Amino acid sequence: MQTPSHKTPRRFSVGDRVRVVGEAPEYQGRIGTITNRYELAVADSQRDSYRYVVFFIEDGADAVFYGFELEMAS
Repeated sequence: MQTPSHKTPRRFSVGDRVRVVGEAPEYQGRIGTITNRYELAVADSQRDSYRYVVFFIEDGADAVFYGFELEMAS
């Protein structure tokens, strides 16, 4: 018997402005822009199957997050 796919839907697109809500203290509350996204080859059904690269214009830094670590910025 085959197991059904449990892929999570993409939550964000390239160009979206997002706020970091994850637990990484150096990024908590910062707002950035999605510059890339990629799907993990093997994803745990309890986690997002997408990772997002976020660029922070104020210092030129970028970092990679799961979708659950981000929310749309208003």
